[in-house]
Amino acid sequence: MNVILFSMKVITAQYLKETVVTRQSLAGVRLIGILGCISAVGLLFSSLVVPRFVSIWLPQFINSVWWFLQVMVGKVVYCIVDRECIAGAIFAGGYVKAALDEIEEEREFTKAERDALRTFKDNVSSMSTHSTGMGESNAMLMQTNSDSSDTLEKVRRRYRNTVMSVPGYDTIYDEGFDESFTAEFGEDLGIVVKNGSQLTPPIKQMLLKQVSTSISERQQHLDTVTTEQDSVTKAESRLSELDPLFEQTNCQKLHHCSFEDLVEHNEALERTLNKHEQILVNRQHEIHRNNQSVQRCCGGAFLQEYLYRSLETPFPVLSTILERIAAIEERRRSVIKSISRRY
Repeated sequence: MNVILFSMKVITAQYLKETVVTRQSLAGVRLIGILGCISAVGLLFSSLVVPRFVSIWLPQFINSVWWFLQVMVGKVVYCIVDRECIAGAIFAGGYVKAALDEIEEEREFTKAERDALRTFKDNVSSMSTHSTGMGESNAMLMQTNSDSSDTLEKVRRRYRNTVMSVPGYDTIYDEGFDESFTAEFGEDLGIVVKNGSQLTPPIKQMLLKQVSTSISERQQHLDTVTTEQDSVTKAESRLSELDPLFEQTNCQKLHHCSFEDLVEHNEALERTLNKHEQILVNRQHEIHRNNQSVQRCCGGAFLQEYLYRSLETPFPVLSTILERIAAIEERRRSVIKSISRRY
């Protein structure tokens, strides 16, 4: 009996175990069926939606992203260009200011030299002369061991105290008396004054004539430098009048402008470009005209190369205008790009 009961328990347990396994298998089958249905629905959805997304929505999405990147990169690049243009304009403006400073220094030094030569001339005019009793041609041959009064030493001393005492003289010329006097009044007169002792009427007359020539040359140079100063000042003034056009097309405003405003900006930049080109032409004519008079009197010297020798460019105004023209052309390209992005 016990064996029978035990066998029935074993059969019952085996049945229950198989029932649980069967139920688990059925649950697995059901889960697989559900997943299969979902996959089928997903495939059906993909077959219907993906082609439409690929053909219509994806290109629109890519275009939108591309447009956004273009706008952002354009803003960054334009802002960089804008800052470079402003920096270039400021640096170019520094050229003109530096040129005006150089001109003013040259004018002040030339006036001081002219006035010193006038004083030296008055001093020589008031000196008494020694008559040698010789002919005028032999009067130039002075003996250094003459017992007469040493009036030529007074000439040398007065020259040092007037012309060679001008502020900045040593910096400009870096010459001693012999070199300076000879360069100013000629080799013949320099030898006589350097080696002689007597101031004779012929020497005095020749010296006064040479001093008058030097004074005239300083005055002519002063007039030429003043003309250059007027020309540079006029160019600076005209350039300053055109500065507001740069503010009208700055980085922040440009991307918010309407199509009509952009067209107006482009036209305004074209007008200011033409004005800068006209200033450039006028300045070239003035340089040519001013240097013609300089070359006639100074034997081929070029005024701008002399005046602006300490600057980075011998033509500061022309360099300024050319840099401004380059900035305007860059602004125009930016405006045109902004117009093209709208349509």
